[in-house]
Amino acid sequence: MRERAQVGVLAMVAAAAVAAGCGGGDDSGVGTTARDSAETTTQPTMTSASPDTAADDVAQGNPGSKPADAATTVKVQQVANAYAQAIGRRDWAGACATRAPAERRSIARDSGGTCAGAMALVFDGKPVETIGRLRAGAVFTRHGRASVQLALPGEQPAMKVVAEPVGGRWYLVDVPDDQAP
Repeated sequence: MRERAQVGVLAMVAAAAVAAGCGGGDDSGVGTTARDSAETTTQPTMTSASPDTAADDVAQGNPGSKPADAATTVKVQQVANAYAQAIGRRDWAGACATRAPAERRSIARDSGGTCAGAMALVFDGKPVETIGRLRAGAVFTRHGRASVQLALPGEQPAMKVVAEPVGGRWYLVDVPDDQAP
């Protein structure tokens, strides 16, 4: 089971790196929204993206998605930015804290350990500093979920994350592309 969880997370990391235009040997090391979570109580530092630091006008979203309202936009950008910043700092518990509680339990069960341990293993030796500089852009919603693309300032989006509210707070979740806003 541990290998299945690791392979899934590694596949998502590789896909995001390709989408970001990262090649071997550079310092880009972009990650994604794989089911990379386990129990943790650490709360990440949350910061908001601004239009001049994010790719917020990029057309995104599946059919039927619509731009999020202002309150949802702020909350989803905060959790997406917190995730990226935590990965960039190698703060695996902080990155896991942005994930939905059910996903944290699932990854702990599947990996035979914790979310933080699984993320540390997946990102071991990878240059993740660039991920910490990604900023969330425009937020789209559909069927109770929200999606946002993250990009380096002035660059094309490098990765897309999906969030949903759980107990009044937005968390990142892993869903199939056709179920994402």
